[in-house]
Amino acid sequence: MLWGVVPANIAYFGAYEAGRTIVPKVADGLSPVVQDMAVGTVAQFLAGAVYTPIDIVKERLQVTGLPKQPVLETAVSSGCCSLSPRLLLP
Repeated sequence: MLWGVVPANIAYFGAYEAGRTIVPKVADGLSPVVQDMAVGTVAQFLAGAVYTPIDIVKERLQVTGLPKQPVLETAVSSGCCSLSPRLLLP
């Protein structure tokens, strides 16, 4: 579980802090609520892009059982790490 949570939190908080410097400030006429929502949306999107593939591999391993070969090799051979979005759907 930590293999998914830690990278996702790093992506989320890193994107959140970077987004706070990019999104226009309250002094530019933007409401603080709108600013926080915009930054949080971008941060959550990036964290989801990191966490979703890891979570899919974890769920497939839970359904099929642990393989006799290494987990990363199983993920690559089963197509979980390919760039096709079709494989990310249940």
